[in-house]
Amino acid sequence: MSLMIENWAGGIPSVSELGSWASSYGMSSPVLADAGMGVTSQFIWADGVTSFALPSKHLIGPGMEVLAINEAYIPASLIEAHLPD
Repeated sequence: MSLMIENWAGGIPSVSELGSWASSYGMSSPVLADAGMGVTSQFIWADGVTSFALPSKHLIGPGMEVLAINEAYIPASLIEAHLPD
């Protein structure tokens, strides 16, 4: 899933804008609004780093455990290793 924290005007993204974002990047996973970074902020500093770049990529496992942070590429093997049998 992807979280969009604001639209191009700095406001809360609408359902239409979320769909357009996903479509323009060929995304097949859900894109959800995260106004105020309520969800994003729980994970971007999970490794103690206080500076980050957006977009960032994280692999979140069972129990909301952070498995990978700000990886440029998260390999399928890492994702598959954490999928239930």
